[in-house]
Amino acid sequence: MADKPTNLNFNLQSIGTRSLLDQIFYQRALEREQSL
Repeated sequence: MADKPTNLNFNLQSIGTRSLLDQIFYQRALEREQSL
């Protein structure tokens, strides 16, 4: 159960450090799923 909070904290840090890259890759992934 300690792994989940650590993952959440890591996700928050990633969003603050490289939110643009994450958003771009996430949007591309969604577009691929929608195109399929």
